[in-house]
Amino acid sequence: TITCYDSYPSYTSGQAYTQLTTDYDASYSSATINRVTTTKVRTLLSYGSITYNFTTTNYFYDKFGRSIGTTSLRSDGITEKINNKYSFTGNVLKTQKQILYGTTEIVSIGQRFIYDHRNRLVESFHKTGSGSEVLLAQNNYNELGQVMDKKTGLNSSTNNFLQSIDYAYNIRGW
Repeated sequence: TITCYDSYPSYTSGQAYTQLTTDYDASYSSATINRVTTTKVRTLLSYGSITYNFTTTNYFYDKFGRSIGTTSLRSDGITEKINNKYSFTGNVLKTQKQILYGTTEIVSIGQRFIYDHRNRLVESFHKTGSGSEVLLAQNNYNELGQVMDKKTGLNSSTNNFLQSIDYAYNIRGW
């Protein structure tokens, strides 16, 4: 593995930041001091032999140093692009992932997160391709901020969750 900091090497010039939709930041910051900018990882074959193929990933940041995107290029021609959108307080509001083979899109995956007034994750949604958005998880908290109930797997036909996990705490909070 090769890890580069502070600036983008010349061999990654074809892997620029891509804004997947207008919901995400249009540009990235060039202030990358003390930040990982690129990793290059050698690909192993399934039977363990070493190849000279690499997966190269570029990391892009906003002016606050938060990761707003990555672009990965694998040796088999697959490209993965990821964009993140943050709230004012730094919570991830949305994530969009696009997987391409050449210029043809294989799949697009979107995630959306909702937080309460205390920045606790309340709901997380998932969307694949042009399908409808699905509620994956819903969290309920007590007055101390501890998770009291976590519901997962919403059945769209019955509007009931497939699983509910109840949490209980002793007086010490564990």
